[in-house]
Amino acid sequence: MPEIKRTNKLQKIYLFLGVAFIIFAAFKIVQNSSQYHKATAEAITNASSHQPERLTELYFVKPPILPVVYTSNKPINFTFALHNLEQRDMHYGYTVSVGDGLNTQVLVNHTVSVKKAIVQLIPLKLAIPLTSTRVLVSVNITGTNQSIDFWVARKA
Repeated sequence: MPEIKRTNKLQKIYLFLGVAFIIFAAFKIVQNSSQYHKATAEAITNASSHQPERLTELYFVKPPILPVVYTSNKPINFTFALHNLEQRDMHYGYTVSVGDGLNTQVLVNHTVSVKKAIVQLIPLKLAIPLTSTRVLVSVNITGTNQSIDFWVARKA
């Protein structure tokens, strides 16, 4: 009889351990499944909901009438535009520089505030202090890789 009681006791221990293992495994499966479903639901929401694109357009106004020649220290005129599509009001720093491949000079370093969805026109009148045959005029938005430029040739 003691042998049967001992076997019965071992069977109860094994049964208890087996049930505990099954409960633990089921808990882990539910936990992992929950994390999977949460990540999947988030991915579906991001993919299917409208996410407004945030960007800034930088361009010359009337590119066909950009200056093509310059005379040293006599002003050239042009206008560029900043179109704020960032979904919020923005403060933009910008620089205007001229260069001939060897020398570059920053002629303008300003900041402008632009309300969301607004196009801000920025007219400029610049005297180019270089005497090179060709000069590159560049407009850059500070802190970004956005820039636009055009070449002018020295008037003979």
